[in-house]
Amino acid sequence: MTNNYFESKKIHTKIKHKIFIDTFCAIFGISSKFSRNDSFIYVDLYAGQGKFSDDSIGSPLLALETISKSKYIHAFCQVKCYFSEKNKLNANLLYKHTKNCQLNIKTIK
Repeated sequence: MTNNYFESKKIHTKIKHKIFIDTFCAIFGISSKFSRNDSFIYVDLYAGQGKFSDDSIGSPLLALETISKSKYIHAFCQVKCYFSEKNKLNANLLYKHTKNCQLNIKTIK
């Protein structure tokens, strides 16, 4: 039996990602005010491929996109994202989908 999960987002995944983005934005904003070392670390366990076959993005890319668009990004000296995926095929695709992602951050002093 093949796993068709990554072909396209199902409705429950769309709802999960909406909740994820809303929650992640709130956490990122709160962290910008209360971080003791001016850093933010995000860990995504079971990260999957990062993208679906229909090119809609999964949680790793949603996190990177949310961080890069956040008005709070300049509150941090350091932002680190760690993505974990046990399945080798998914991990290779995750690497492919994230390797060129850069946070478009300009330092303002």
